[in-house]
Amino acid sequence: RTILKFIVGGNIEGQYHEVIYRLMTTDGLTQVHNKRYFDEMLERELSRAQRYGRTFSLIMFDIDHFKKINDSAGHQGGDEVLQQIALLIKAELRLSDALGRYGGEEFVVLLIDAGLPPALVVAERIRASIAGQPIALSDGTALAVTVSIGVAELSSADRVDEIDKTAQQLVSRADEALYRAKENGRNQVGGAP
Repeated sequence: RTILKFIVGGNIEGQYHEVIYRLMTTDGLTQVHNKRYFDEMLERELSRAQRYGRTFSLIMFDIDHFKKINDSAGHQGGDEVLQQIALLIKAELRLSDALGRYGGEEFVVLLIDAGLPPALVVAERIRASIAGQPIALSDGTALAVTVSIGVAELSSADRVDEIDKTAQQLVSRADEALYRAKENGRNQVGGAP
């Protein structure tokens, strides 16, 4: 009896910790990784890249004119757009890639072992997938949605021994490429080394 209780108790406690961990690392709306988890994963990937001499790329994107979407479809409609976009992106990624909601209407993707050229291909595929089909909302309406995307690669010039600083630099380069895409007319991909 005591052994049986211990085993059951251990499983319940393990399940409890698993649920708590999932709640801490997952965005409640989109069910993708949250910013906190993504930042930790980026640092782990930087350490791995340094250890094994590998590269990876970061894709950062933002929904174009999201405020207009919220104004016209309401916050419920905006939430549905975020959820459906997360699903569209997941369909374009490999299992080894990581998708996260970085804030508001901004998402990030970490492409493991992918340099800038293949990352630009994936980014374009994501952009085309989202732009290529209207987002159907639960109220029966459909919205045409586009995204602007910035891509940056961990370059050989990056000093990976300063993990925090390098992570910030990589995010900044992807963010700058994203804003160049927005300035150049939106619904496009911008790349940075």
